[in-house]
Amino acid sequence: MQRLGKRTSPHPAKRGNDDPVPEGEGIAALVKVREVSPPVLPTGRLALGRVWSGERLFPYLMVAPATAILLLFTLYPTLFNLNASLRDISVYNFTSGAHRFIGLRNYEVLWRSAEFWAATGATMLYVVASVTIGFLVAFGLALVLQHTPGLRTLVSPFLLVPLMATPAVVALAWNQMLVSELGVVNYLLAQFGLPTPPWLGATPWPLVTVVLIDVWQHIPFMFFVLLAGLTVLPDEPFEAAAIDGAGAWDAFRYLTLPLLQPVIMVTLIFRTMNAFTSFDVIYVLTGGAPGTGTEILNLFLYRKAFKAFEIGQAGAVAVAMVILTALIGVALIRLMQREETV
Repeated sequence: MQRLGKRTSPHPAKRGNDDPVPEGEGIAALVKVREVSPPVLPTGRLALGRVWSGERLFPYLMVAPATAILLLFTLYPTLFNLNASLRDISVYNFTSGAHRFIGLRNYEVLWRSAEFWAATGATMLYVVASVTIGFLVAFGLALVLQHTPGLRTLVSPFLLVPLMATPAVVALAWNQMLVSELGVVNYLLAQFGLPTPPWLGATPWPLVTVVLIDVWQHIPFMFFVLLAGLTVLPDEPFEAAAIDGAGAWDAFRYLTLPLLQPVIMVTLIFRTMNAFTSFDVIYVLTGGAPGTGTEILNLFLYRKAFKAFEIGQAGAVAVAMVILTALIGVALIRLMQREETV
């Protein structure tokens, strides 16, 4: 028999529409088409309409009112205060509009002011004392009530009272209780034979008083945050430590504190920033008295702006407070980051 071989034509046959496409040929053709003819993007009004229409525009419309209000009540006062700190604005030219540009002279006057440095020292002492004492008391309460659900349920409602009371009411209530002659605090101290200090009288008792009131008012915030952090700590490390014979102090030092460190740092940052903004309780309770013994930077700013009407110097005080608060906040954040990397 004669073996018949396949004849090959020098010209490939044309493939019809129903013929199968060889493997790999379709992908190559698709890639070639994409390389030759890139997609045509819409331009002009058509492109703008597609970008800023429908679902993409809706989120911006939702946040636009809040953003506008935030800019109006935050950005504008900040820029106005910064501009005022560089000008000579006082009671004599406040309404005339003739506010002469004097550069950094207000900051120079502030730098040489003994009152400013006294207020700064009182502020630092107030913040450090109130935050430190409040943290120690709140942390101790959280550790005690962590494993006693019944007692925690009983105490928690009473701890919410300072958070619910307005600062002015807190100041007026404590003012009535701390009056030297008729106050209930000195009456109870006298019944137990203890000394009755002049809480709102001679220095340094007024500063001690405002620190203790601030501690009482803000202990609940620190307590609930720290208690929440303690309740979510994992049990496995403590169980392993107990099996290895670690005592309560070792478990607290080497397990509780390191695991709770992020919560502690966040609590201290928020509490420190809050202490720097204290004003109303001290203003109602002492007004900065005796003399300037309890005049922190906020009260010094208030006196400069609304009693002496030295708007330029008050603006410089506000800028100095912002810088000081930012430096302390950055230092605390850096400390937290460094401890996390150790």
